[in-house]
Amino acid sequence: MDSNEINITKPKKKRAVKVIILVTIFAAVAAVASFVLMWVFRPVRYTVNTGLSFEVKSNQTASALISEISDGEMTDPDAQLDTATIGEHTSSIELTSAAGIKETVDVSYSVVDTTPPVIEGEDGITVYRGSESNIKTEFFMVTDNYDEEVQVDLVGDYNYQAVGEYELGIKATDKSGNEAIKNFKLNVVVDPNEEKAIVVGYYIKVNRRRNVVMVYGMNKDGELISLVRTMVSSVGRADSETPLGKFTVSDRYETLYLVGNVWGRYATRINGPYFFHSVPYFTKGNPHWDNLEYLEYNKLGEPASAGCVRLPLADAVWIYQNVKAGTVVEIYDDDNLPAGVEQPAIPARIDVNDTVKRGWEPADWDSASPWN
Repeated sequence: MDSNEINITKPKKKRAVKVIILVTIFAAVAAVASFVLMWVFRPVRYTVNTGLSFEVKSNQTASALISEISDGEMTDPDAQLDTATIGEHTSSIELTSAAGIKETVDVSYSVVDTTPPVIEGEDGITVYRGSESNIKTEFFMVTDNYDEEVQVDLVGDYNYQAVGEYELGIKATDKSGNEAIKNFKLNVVVDPNEEKAIVVGYYIKVNRRRNVVMVYGMNKDGELISLVRTMVSSVGRADSETPLGKFTVSDRYETLYLVGNVWGRYATRINGPYFFHSVPYFTKGNPHWDNLEYLEYNKLGEPASAGCVRLPLADAVWIYQNVKAGTVVEIYDDDNLPAGVEQPAIPARIDVNDTVKRGWEPADWDSASPWN
């Protein structure tokens, strides 16, 4: 090879090397540029929370919808979510990448009501017997976190007319089926004013001058609160007066042998030998009481007895059945009756010539009586 050939080859190799170097540099620059571009313009990476369920009217923010955000951030993580109404909702969430590129993501969630109603009221309620109070509305207040109207039911039975203690409950159910129950005791008691008007016993007054027996109802405090019954009578005549004073009722007899060899019916002892009893009979009933002293019956309303207080049969029976031992009988004299007390009517006189009826007391319930 001559010297001229050698000079021509060397420059070509140098150019090739330069090209390789330039290509390598360009490739490296391109790779770096590509990496830089990918890093700068990379998208936000995130995970959407699925199956989300929030309590109605609860305080929830957008941050609850998306988790594990990388290469960016949520634009407004404190944005309030709509939880005002029950049902399915969708919220648009804005994400911003590191390069400032924005992306919108729609995320769904449910709003539910799992909170039971709130029942406010006392554990014990007291009402007077005969009350007409509405327990559900007058003694309890029911509220709910969502529903304006809540179904309220009373659990258990009670009777406003019967004094006693009742175990009851108030149950509230909202439209989502959430239930709350509050147990309480209902006490039905007697109104003190009503209690004062309850007759627990009697007090009997006998006005000798007017031949009137007055039975007063007495309350538990011993107060005379009502006139229960007035009766026409025959007290003792002048030679055998009924004694004055206060006495207490004791024993009683359905039939009683009396002074004068006669018989009385439904006798209640006032004191000693003195009784309330029917008009006498000549003989003891066997089996019928059909031998009445009809002339004595016609004297009702005037003094006629040997000291006892004679009464029409129905009145003698009433005292015998209703007046307890220990009841006070006050016998006194007064030309006037107490205010508000009217003279009781004197029974119709028996026709002494009616031999069929005169032996029977007109009020006798015996089916054999001709008066029936």
